[in-house]
Amino acid sequence: MARPGEAWLGLARHGMGNTSVEEPATLAAEMAAVLRQHPDAEPDELATLFVDTVTPDQLRQLLATEFARLTRRHVRSIEQREQAARTAAAQTALTPAGRIHLKWSAELRRSHVSLGAGVTITWGKLTVPQHEMRIAMLAAKRRGIEQTERLHADAIHSIRAAGATCLDDIADGALVAQ
Repeated sequence: MARPGEAWLGLARHGMGNTSVEEPATLAAEMAAVLRQHPDAEPDELATLFVDTVTPDQLRQLLATEFARLTRRHVRSIEQREQAARTAAAQTALTPAGRIHLKWSAELRRSHVSLGAGVTITWGKLTVPQHEMRIAMLAAKRRGIEQTERLHADAIHSIRAAGATCLDDIADGALVAQ
């Protein structure tokens, strides 16, 4: 689960909903302050501490951010089904000239895609430059995920090399060189 400040930071970056960039950024700072004051608290506890400091409109904005995340997850499942269907169909859809002619599902075409900065558009309306923009956004996310994967792999190596069960078992959390 994301730490509370992450939702607002994403909202500040993408300007989602009817919010200004400044307001969510301020809330992100407030959320970060709660996190700094309670660094070992669980997300539910942090949320309880934070919710007493926000207005109903700010809470609505936070919920809008969560709904945007859930919507993206739903669209991702549609995209995955579409890709699976296209892959299966491609094996049997070759024309005599060797070309593949596949239809794009209506479900995918009416699904919304974020282009950042609060801009969303349906798959069916995306232009080539917009598809390229989306590819670049996804590549940047993938690089971030790959960096986090490497960090976890390094942690596993250090834990195993030290004969420990977790990083906190290693003196000073020292990284064991590979």
